[in-house]
Amino acid sequence: MTETRTFMATQPFKPVFLASAGQPPVPWERWIAMFEDWLLAIGFPTAAEYAARKAALLRASLGTEGYRIYASLATDLRESYTAATTRMEDHFVQKSSTVFQRGQFTRRQQRAGETISQYVAALREMAVKCEFPAGQLTERVRDQLIAWCYSDRIRQRLLQEPATKTLEELVNLAVTMELAMAEAPALAPVERKPVNRVKTTTTQRGWTENAGPENGGQYLG
Repeated sequence: MTETRTFMATQPFKPVFLASAGQPPVPWERWIAMFEDWLLAIGFPTAAEYAARKAALLRASLGTEGYRIYASLATDLRESYTAATTRMEDHFVQKSSTVFQRGQFTRRQQRAGETISQYVAALREMAVKCEFPAGQLTERVRDQLIAWCYSDRIRQRLLQEPATKTLEELVNLAVTMELAMAEAPALAPVERKPVNRVKTTTTQRGWTENAGPENGGQYLG
């Protein structure tokens, strides 16, 4: 009974996949991953008796334009969840060759202003599409991080680490260095500028130069 009440109170997932005509604001692979995490977070029932409702919740979360496209592709609007997700993936996910994806991966450098964490997250996402052997994926990301991180100082430090270091260990080291490099300038000593002293000279008549009696000068005798 608890599972049924939880489901009945559930609203469609937000953000919807595609509200109006145009490119989806979030790629399908990422959106469907977010949708399925949301189902897990709200405790959506996994029993077979709820399969049709799960598919209906997916359709309700596609958005107006997303549903229109889905309806134009499907012959059965009450098809299973798996069939619906496969249909949407076939339409919205452009398949490219593994060679191309790996080429894009190896060319990906850390950009100016991009943090180490952001760069590694982007590499992980790209690596998934490269179909690397399971045991090599994190290794490839680690090597790419070392080769193309933006800071020469961080790269030099990472190259000093033994090859047995894991990706997680190197990321932690790089993030620590990145933070230290950003904070260090704020703690640098303030440079004191020298005070210019006024130099005076005396004229033949004994008055300080450029300071006659009319300007308050002193007679030095």
